Amino acid sequence: MLNRIKLLFLATGLLLMVVGVKPVIAKVKADDSSVAPSSSTLARGTSVDGYWSDDAYSWNGWITNGCSFCTGDPSCQCFYSDSTNGSGIFQVNINQYTTMIWSQELDYSTYGLTTSGSLWNACYPASGEGEIDDIGGSAANTLTYATTGQLCVTPDGQNQTYTGSYIIDGGTGLYPDYQGAGTIGDAIYGRLPSEVVSQIQFNGNIVPPAPSPSPLPTPSPWAAVATPTP
Repeated sequence: MLNRIKLLFLATGLLLMVVGVKPVIAKVKADDSSVAPSSSTLARGTSVDGYWSDDAYSWNGWITNGCSFCTGDPSCQCFYSDSTNGSGIFQVNINQYTTMIWSQELDYSTYGLTTSGSLWNACYPASGEGEIDDIGGSAANTLTYATTGQLCVTPDGQNQTYTGSYIIDGGTGLYPDYQGAGTIGDAIYGRLPSEVVSQIQFNGNIVPPAPSPSPLPTPSPWAAVATPTP
């Protein structure tokens, strides 16, 4: 009796395989050949000539746009920083650090003020864009990114911090159209004089763009069409 039951199960399994039905316990391996693995990234730098700007009314009543994103708004202020006379290093995975040139603009509106801990410990929603150029000493290697986060005044009222996230939205050279995301932090020392020292750091990942799906084949206009038999 037991042998008959075994034969019945075996015959059932063979029948299911013939008609194309896979056993429930079968595992289907995902096709990951088209997805490139991401790489960790770390970058940091120092700016020694950052400066603040704003959108302000001029003598004739027109608004002079000192910022790039929240234009035409007298409540708009911004902070510019770059690695000119400063420094910048860039690393992918655990490879050796290499040099980079970087620049960034952060815009915010004073209307968005919220307090954190004390009345003079203000925070503002902020956003901006930046560039990482000349990676590894080659002008062909570049990355661009956009960032959103929060700019806050430290409790002593003297310095500022920016904490946020970034998304890579372009690249060239070794990084053509690369994508990625991560966290970003700025330490901004002082509001005056006009040249401000700041530190910047990125932690995230980077990956080549996903390949575009192949288009569906176009049926040939000369394809044979079966004619019903009369």
